[in-house]
Amino acid sequence: MLAVVPTVLWIVYPLLIVWALPRFEPRIVASTVLALLVLRGVLLVRRRRDRPQTRAFRPFFLPVVLVASVSVATAVWNDALGLLLAPTFVNAALFAAFALSLRHEPIVETLARLQVDRLAPAEIRYCRRVTEIWCGFFALNGSIALALALNRALDAWVFYTGFLSYCLMGALFAAEYVYRHARFRRYEGAPTDPFLIRLFPPRQGFDLVRIDARADGRSRVVSLEVPTGLACWRGHFPGQPMLPGVLQVEWTLSEIERWWGARPQLSGLEALKFKRPVLPGDSLQLELVALGSAGSRAAGVALAGDEPTEEVEFCFRRGGQEISRGRVHCSRRATGGPRELGDPIRTDASTPRAGEQPPQRRLEAWPDPGLVLTHAAPMLWLGRIEAHDAKETHCLVDVSDLGSFLDPDGRCGAQVALEWMAQCVAAHAGLERRARGKAPSLGLLLGSKRVRFARPDYDRGDRFRVVAVRGWGGEQGAVSFDCRVETIDSGERVADARLACFVPGAESGDSISRVPLESEEASLEQSLEAGGRIR
Repeated sequence: MLAVVPTVLWIVYPLLIVWALPRFEPRIVASTVLALLVLRGVLLVRRRRDRPQTRAFRPFFLPVVLVASVSVATAVWNDALGLLLAPTFVNAALFAAFALSLRHEPIVETLARLQVDRLAPAEIRYCRRVTEIWCGFFALNGSIALALALNRALDAWVFYTGFLSYCLMGALFAAEYVYRHARFRRYEGAPTDPFLIRLFPPRQGFDLVRIDARADGRSRVVSLEVPTGLACWRGHFPGQPMLPGVLQVEWTLSEIERWWGARPQLSGLEALKFKRPVLPGDSLQLELVALGSAGSRAAGVALAGDEPTEEVEFCFRRGGQEISRGRVHCSRRATGGPRELGDPIRTDASTPRAGEQPPQRRLEAWPDPGLVLTHAAPMLWLGRIEAHDAKETHCLVDVSDLGSFLDPDGRCGAQVALEWMAQCVAAHAGLERRARGKAPSLGLLLGSKRVRFARPDYDRGDRFRVVAVRGWGGEQGAVSFDCRVETIDSGERVADARLACFVPGAESGDSISRVPLESEEASLEQSLEAGGRIR
């Protein structure tokens, strides 16, 4: 409570000065102000000693020192002008502190780092710009206070320094606060978050920095920044956010659309590898290389009209280090064109026969997916678990449950099936751990040699069954699963893949501490090679 008193007195400083000057000599008023500043300084020193992290507020000692000097001068010469100049000196000191911080780490950035663990490059640039804006405010505010003090216009001086300047400061702070959330959509649990989330929902896309197109027109490099306000961070994964592979594919398709000027119809993915995590605030380079035409038959699917597909290779890098890569098979379609359904994915002799016995389907027996997955809303995309045994797991999904991941027409791209299959694998691992009395643990999608899609997109209200069948188990926890997405009524396959995953509780043990890097790539390659055929 004692720490609040000097702050309150400083806010009402103009009113106290106007009240005190007609009743006491300036030197007595100045001595009182000096005593309050000494009290404030003692409290700041104690706070700094008890909590060393408060060093970020070191620049704010300068205004206190300047006002103390003015108070001493007023006590010596007994002139009230020094007391009227105090707000001017405070603004001058704050201007100097903010301006000098621009040479290194801006004060606004320092304060932001006390609130969050990680700042994106765009947020760092924003903090610098906000620091510059505050410099301009302090310069203007101090100039107005100086003019009023020199004219000894007490009524105007009190109104401005004791009321209007605080209103302007509050308006600037409020405007910056709202704009910051509109710009970055980053929510850290503040009381205003529920209201602001309704106004500015979390984002789905990245921040584009620049595009470097090659002269041959066959390749380009897209520099981008990963926002800290993506919707996926809250659910993938809580407390350990990582960018889902499905969003990396989505971002690749969005850049292909920008490149072509037409929305691509996705028919397949090949040589898909996820090697390292993408974290909030990362700066990435997306390399796109057009490899030429490849008939849709090469991807193992038949799109409407048997349109020829084109193959585009993509690779995400961070500082020269490869993050993920793959090849996209897609055909061109004008944006907003009619939706056409393709044929079911053709199967071969190695595909399980329709008469094979699925695991027992006891709808009431299986727990909610949220109890066996480490995912949370809005990235919990499984509707319910339909069946499970030690070999395979069946789950039901509804496109309507994707929420904000749907476009304004209630449609989503076929790439969401990749996340459905990955979550079905995670549900299988979570159910196995639950049977052993263990909590769910984080698993990872490592890649797939081939992913096939029979439809380019899905509509709101479409419902599918997702099946994950355990296959080959490699070293260090890498396990393959044969996965498929099929219609519930007819069982027609609309997507399938053999996924290589890092599954907790498999051969490597019960938990995962990090994403497989260089030492685990041999296991990843082995898993992908084992996925050469879809069973």
